[in-house]
Amino acid sequence: RKELGSKGEDWLASFQFALSVCESYPPPLLPPSLLKLPELASKTDEEKRELLSKKIAVPVLHIMGEQDEWKWAGEALINGHYEIGEGKSVVENWDMGHHYPSRPEESERMNDWLVEQLRVLDGAKEASS
Repeated sequence: RKELGSKGEDWLASFQFALSVCESYPPPLLPPSLLKLPELASKTDEEKRELLSKKIAVPVLHIMGEQDEWKWAGEALINGHYEIGEGKSVVENWDMGHHYPSRPEESERMNDWLVEQLRVLDGAKEASS
């Protein structure tokens, strides 16, 4: 959506990485109002399909619970909407249900990943200056 340049959604451009815990259902439909935006309405059908089929490429650490009763829905969201791989989304399955991780080692792992993303971001900023 940030590529559409929608008014009021400039804040999306500031996301450089994310942490997602026990995510669930992917959005089933696009809001009809999105399809009427001038930025999208002026595109050809092929351009719209290409734009709307793009996956989220920013790095995301997805934490999935092995005993999460909604794990199947989270997997559908990840597989359908995120690019997986080096420098993109990373999926980790932990021994837990559908709740935020609470063990110290889990917090440490999330912390380490987030700090690494900040280092990568800082390195990219230094390289461009």
